[in-house]
Amino acid sequence: MTTLPDGYPEQAFAAFDVLKSRQQLTLDDMKVLAMIECFGEAFYYVLAENVQQVEARVLLRRNG
Repeated sequence: MTTLPDGYPEQAFAAFDVLKSRQQLTLDDMKVLAMIECFGEAFYYVLAENVQQVEARVLLRRNG
């Protein structure tokens, strides 16, 4: 399991705000960006599990 580099908040949106403030991304920044991307995929799948409409569930899983 990968851990966040020092100085990054644990919340995905807050970590993304840190990335947006950078002029140039470092290797650690790219690792955090990859973690955020994985978080987004997991978020869509969990969200899809709680949607009753089949079409919406399929769309969320496909976009995840």
